[in-house]
Amino acid sequence: MNFLFTLQNGNDRVNPGRIDGYVGAMSSDVSADMAHVLSVLGIPQVSYGASSSVFTDSQRFPYFLRTVPGDAKLARAIVAFLNKSVLPDISIVLLTVVVSVQKFLSCNFL
Repeated sequence: MNFLFTLQNGNDRVNPGRIDGYVGAMSSDVSADMAHVLSVLGIPQVSYGASSSVFTDSQRFPYFLRTVPGDAKLARAIVAFLNKSVLPDISIVLLTVVVSVQKFLSCNFL
């Protein structure tokens, strides 16, 4: 495939025709942005952390693969585990914003 442009970051230039695949990103937001660019170029992407359910749409993300389960599958697995466990008390913590592990561990609810 011939490309009429190159990818450039500062003085570093890469011909997209020489890229066989892209690994990353960790977050779903960044992965989605990269997936849109890479799919136009026909370059497969493998994410090691993106878990959003939007990636199950193969029409929208035809070149996207991931190594972690989607959020919905993970939630079903957690519920199935909790239903079979004999734990007397269960607490669920929901974080809707990104926080550092250090800040999370400093909370007094543990």
